[in-house]
Amino acid sequence: MTQDFDSARDISLKGKVMVDLVIISKINLRQQCSAVRKKEVGQLCSIYTATMLKMMKEAYIPDFEGWKKEIMENKTAVWKKEFDAKWESFLKERDERSERARKELSIPFKQRMRMRQQKTEEERMRDREFAKQDDSYMLEARREWDKKRNLSNILGSMGGRNSRIRSFLKDGGGGLLRILLDNYPGKATEVFKYLKLAGYEEGEMMELVDREEGKTEETEFLYQSPLGRKFLKEKKQKK
Repeated sequence: MTQDFDSARDISLKGKVMVDLVIISKINLRQQCSAVRKKEVGQLCSIYTATMLKMMKEAYIPDFEGWKKEIMENKTAVWKKEFDAKWESFLKERDERSERARKELSIPFKQRMRMRQQKTEEERMRDREFAKQDDSYMLEARREWDKKRNLSNILGSMGGRNSRIRSFLKDGGGGLLRILLDNYPGKATEVFKYLKLAGYEEGEMMELVDREEGKTEETEFLYQSPLGRKFLKEKKQKK
């Protein structure tokens, strides 16, 4: 995990590491070294790749739009409950004042000026208080609007990252499977062990194999496993 875990750069770095691990795994198997050394490097590649995949699977949000909507609603619910009632009362008073001001405009200028001069100090104080209240509400509304806009921008960036994670999982799943097939030929238990470590459920494992490699001579042993036979039976029933 890098310090930029929440950034696109981190996902890009992990993607490059994934490619490197597949290459390291292949080179390792061709090296003129002991079987123990080859086994250890194969295990490290498998564990590292599986761990990165699990990290990304846990960070991925399948229904991002639904999650985003829920976050927006929850974050703004408290403010709306407290602010809306005061805001509606304020708007009502402002509308009433606007209506009175509109009516005053129809009164002759001299008469209108006399009316203003006849205002009591209490009325002038209420006007000044309302003007301050007006400014205060406008400022509060602007601040809350900015909060919602900033939250929307943050969630928008997260949406882009979520899409990149989805692509990473698609490509990374194939990379892990390639490493496992190279290092554990004929060993279905080992392959499924690392797929489980990567966060794949039993029902997802053979789907990954079938999608990425299909039924070939190299993957036949996986299809012959109990999990593979169950997958083939269910696949046949769906047709």
